[in-house]
Amino acid sequence: MKIRYAKTTEIPILKNIWLKCFEDKSEYIDLFLSFKKYWKALIVEHDNPIASMLFIIPTADNFWYLYAIATLPHQRQKG
Repeated sequence: MKIRYAKTTEIPILKNIWLKCFEDKSEYIDLFLSFKKYWKALIVEHDNPIASMLFIIPTADNFWYLYAIATLPHQRQKG
């Protein structure tokens, strides 16, 4: 298992995870993802493919907001 920041080229994979885990519309996800300079994404790789993600959004008062935390259904409950 490996945890790292997502690359810009992996945004389509993050969108796919989002679509599989939440009921948000594709247009909303695209809008959020288009504001790349305002967030960072952490991913978890399990046997190479990306299994989980979370977005980190900084706030004006030096806190961090965690958003869209998700694990693909077939990757859950693996410890």
